[in-house]
Amino acid sequence: MEEITHPQLAWLVDWINQYPVLTGVFIFTVAMLESMLLIGIPVPGAALLVSFGALIALGLLDFTTTMLLCIAGAIAGDGISFWIGYRYQKQLKNIWPFYYFKSQFQTGEDFFRKHGGKSVVFGRFVGPVRAVIPTIAGMMGMSPMRFTIINVLSAIAWAPAYLLPGMVFGASLELASEVAIRLVALIFVVIIALLIIRWLLRRTLHYLQPRADAISRQSLQWARRHSIIGPSIQALVDPRQPESPALLLFALILILSGLGFFFIIGSLAGQPITVDQRVYELMQSLRTPWMDQLMIWITMLGDTFVVSGITAIVLAWLLYQRNIPAALHLGAAIIFGAILTRVLKISLQVPRPDPSLFPLASHYSFPSAHSTMAMLLYGFLSIIISREIRADKRIHVYVVFGIIISLIAISRLYLGAHWLSDVIGGLTLGLIWITLLGIAYRRHPSAALPARPLFAVTTAAILFTAISHWQLNFESEWQRYTSKVDIAKLHFANWPEQDWKTLPVYRNDLADTSGYPFNIQWNDTIVDINKTLTAHGWIPALELTLPNSMKWLSKQTPLNERPVLPQVHKGKHETMAMSYYDSDSKLLSVIRFWPTNTSWNDKPVWIGQAAIMQTKSFLNLFHYPVTIQEFTGPTKLLRQQLKQLKLSIAYRDADAIDHKRWNGEILLIESRE
Repeated sequence: MEEITHPQLAWLVDWINQYPVLTGVFIFTVAMLESMLLIGIPVPGAALLVSFGALIALGLLDFTTTMLLCIAGAIAGDGISFWIGYRYQKQLKNIWPFYYFKSQFQTGEDFFRKHGGKSVVFGRFVGPVRAVIPTIAGMMGMSPMRFTIINVLSAIAWAPAYLLPGMVFGASLELASEVAIRLVALIFVVIIALLIIRWLLRRTLHYLQPRADAISRQSLQWARRHSIIGPSIQALVDPRQPESPALLLFALILILSGLGFFFIIGSLAGQPITVDQRVYELMQSLRTPWMDQLMIWITMLGDTFVVSGITAIVLAWLLYQRNIPAALHLGAAIIFGAILTRVLKISLQVPRPDPSLFPLASHYSFPSAHSTMAMLLYGFLSIIISREIRADKRIHVYVVFGIIISLIAISRLYLGAHWLSDVIGGLTLGLIWITLLGIAYRRHPSAALPARPLFAVTTAAILFTAISHWQLNFESEWQRYTSKVDIAKLHFANWPEQDWKTLPVYRNDLADTSGYPFNIQWNDTIVDINKTLTAHGWIPALELTLPNSMKWLSKQTPLNERPVLPQVHKGKHETMAMSYYDSDSKLLSVIRFWPTNTSWNDKPVWIGQAAIMQTKSFLNLFHYPVTIQEFTGPTKLLRQQLKQLKLSIAYRDADAIDHKRWNGEILLIESRE
């Protein structure tokens, strides 16, 4: 088993090493229960198998052993299920507790009759029938020999189908964690959020779609009994009445509701509520330069440039198709959204979390215009497109546009541009308005649009405006959203004797710490540090770029010629990374430096990390360098090379360090006079 580079998983490493037999039994049991009659329905076997794959990629589990255990467990589970069906035949349906699952058995029988022996193979990968198909095969008299052959072959295909995605995901986390654990955490946060949103969209559509007509009829009946608001609802739902007056009334109500929402959450004083502050601090603690770049790209999808461009292109096409109602409804969505956000911002004047992002006084926070306009534009586009396609295909349109809207909302929180209440308020207001518009659009007569050209024009409009905006304005947006480089402000009185203790002990990653200590402090300009190291054989570490990453594919590429991943401290990559390759020991040493915002003797003090790199392989396909989690010895090379400089050794307090990987030794290097 490879050396673990994740101190956060040390407990799991110890457990697996201490109980290897129990680990194997657990893997076998999970695979078996996943395939067992009815038991496989509640057991999260698929998720656990993907997790096993991730642990293989991280070096915690052996690939061959895990694969064989999963295959054996799957064969055993399906074999036992088949024997139960073969033994009890049709009587099984009347035996407790199986008579509670007659509908599952009926679904499995229909599936088996349709696909025959192939259903045993298909059943392993089809959720609703996975846990009953082997039993159905036995109940319907399938030959045990034939079943066994199909069972073994399908298990051999099934195990890697679940393990390999986990291995790819685990390898991705390995790379991400080398950069920053906070990057891994944010990936999990975004994935979980998108999965929840996808689930909510599916459940909502599944509930509303068959009940839409009934809800409309009930709404009309209710409206006829209420003389005040009833006529407006009738105009919205009844295709025989014009909906424009009703929409104007609801628009006014929505503006007033936006003001009321803000009063309710109690933020008129300009002070963020507790959850706002907590979410803001959480998101800022998860920031990394790579994710900054991705989130800026995403947030630009909600910029005025993109929203206006997409709207103009789609409107032009709708007018070309002579579909005036669709064009008017889309225009109403965007125009009212712009008015709504402007009125609420000026009325409430809520300051942003970071006022420096938008220095003009008119750029207030509530509601989030990006969230509101994203909901209105992409949400209404999904309504227009879904009307023209089959009912069973609509969920895919809503999920795709729902993910775009969700990512834009998340990006506003991540970049610190808005409070959580701003984003929720914007999404809520936008959702209410497009719901009203959607009802009016779907209930009133409008010519059908060609589905494929509509989808093609919408996709082309999004891609064209987004790419144009990225090309023209990404640099300015990057300057806006990324934190500024620290400059030396605090002047130390006596850095070598005592002030060095005030600098960070570990690289600030998730929860203000990481397993990566700073074992170097250097008092000099970064240019002179570079010159000093270069004179002793150090060279700039090869940066990770797409062309350089191709070197990870060759096992023969020397370690010193492979690109190294950047690392993160307080949301920033290192300012400089230098590497030194010892051809005798075949060891690659890498030093990374970050600014400290301090100086001594009129020169800045830099904190650095000297570490040894080793090659990590993934399925013998990718070979990339990772940091060895041992930081006691790497500074010895520097002490030998830099004897002409003024060097001193200092030690951190014992209670501030992890003795397993570092003894607290720090090399203090003073500048040349």
